[in-house]
Amino acid sequence: MPTQTVHAATMGADPSPATTGAEPAPPRSAGRMSSAERRASIGQLLADGACIPGDALARDLGVSRQVIVQDVAVLRAGGLDIVATVRGYVLATSPAPS
Repeated sequence: MPTQTVHAATMGADPSPATTGAEPAPPRSAGRMSSAERRASIGQLLADGACIPGDALARDLGVSRQVIVQDVAVLRAGGLDIVATVRGYVLATSPAPS
């Protein structure tokens, strides 16, 4: 198995485009929603009274279902009363899905 040589001078360094002569890279979040934006979107979708399955939220927001579970936990900790039902997530103040 070949070994990889890493120079101490480059370990952990993030060379700037000015020193490498390369074009600056776009921001890491370019084209992606921040976690705060994603959580706000979840809150808005649920505020409309919808009952939305976690996998549908994950697909629509471009993340895994586990990320949605974590986002819902953060939103609950922030005071949003989100209930998990067999049909999906819903705000407790919304009418129950029939």
